[in-house]
Amino acid sequence: MELQPGQVNWGSINPQPLPGSIRMWLWHVFAGGSKFACTYRFRAPLYGYEQFHYGIVGTDGVTPTVGGIEFSQFIKEIDTLRKKYDAKAVLPDYYLKRKTGILFNADNVMGIELNKQTKEWNTIGHFLKYYKATKSMGAPVDFVRDTTNFSNYPFLIVPAYQMIDQNMIDKLTLYAKNGGNLIMSCRSGIQNRKGHLWEAKFYEPMWNLIGSQIESYDLLMPQSPGIIKFDNREFGWTSWGDLLKPNKETEIWGTYDGDFYSGTPAIISRNLGKGTVTYIGVDSKNGELEKQVLRKLYQKQNTPIENYPEGIMVEYRDGFGIAVNYSDKIYNVNLPKSAKIIIGTTAIKTADVLVWKY
Repeated sequence: MELQPGQVNWGSINPQPLPGSIRMWLWHVFAGGSKFACTYRFRAPLYGYEQFHYGIVGTDGVTPTVGGIEFSQFIKEIDTLRKKYDAKAVLPDYYLKRKTGILFNADNVMGIELNKQTKEWNTIGHFLKYYKATKSMGAPVDFVRDTTNFSNYPFLIVPAYQMIDQNMIDKLTLYAKNGGNLIMSCRSGIQNRKGHLWEAKFYEPMWNLIGSQIESYDLLMPQSPGIIKFDNREFGWTSWGDLLKPNKETEIWGTYDGDFYSGTPAIISRNLGKGTVTYIGVDSKNGELEKQVLRKLYQKQNTPIENYPEGIMVEYRDGFGIAVNYSDKIYNVNLPKSAKIIIGTTAIKTADVLVWKY
């Protein structure tokens, strides 16, 4: 809905989109599984608040804008896929094995926003760290609701799910026991559904699920970031760090370095039934820690993953592979010999698209 047709008027700064962007956005929407896309506006207005908002046609009401031309180009390109469409096509097995759900609950987001506890915390930024990490691995990702059947996802990420109840704890426990790989991040379960701290120890209803006590948490000053040690690498953090005391059977993957709790666990993982539960008790500065933890988990589960740089998005649908390039560098896609290119080249330029039949 309301796909940007070109330059707009509602941002803090409103630059011209790079040539090719509108076409790329439309292809990305299609690649993600959507069946309908529309733009706002059709004609650029001549008066009122939105008169600096582009349309598909310009201020003369006739001449297509750059966005309008790209919209038309996309329509023609999509039409070429009809000739090669196979209704029996299925998604690649290696793609489905890394299918991931990210649990999103608006009440939790609003609850955190009312009391972040530190200006260093960014709720949407926290979610994006996990989303970008999964997309870098080439995973198909759905943002899912509390009512979703989690068993449809080999991996389920539950980021900063601050308010929880026993029903959800039980649902997540059953998901892992039945073979799912559950990933939870810091702040998850510190409150009940009313936004109240538990009349118990910190996070206590969560302990059995994650295989650890959580004794407290810390928040650091921006000028004095802390360090997390994970797989012989160091990662910075400031915004939130849970202080964990894991059970004997729970593996310690990462630890704090510095401050009075130096050497204590920050990242843990355990087997639960047929599945696993991984708790990432810290919010890193740039998301690289979260990315590396997820890569380790997926690889431990023998899940084939990619290593796309930031800005490269690759999806599959209806027998077609689609790659788009949001980065500022040319990216070379390594396609199997059996792939047949329909649109573009394997050297994808900035704001460009590659479509192939797999």
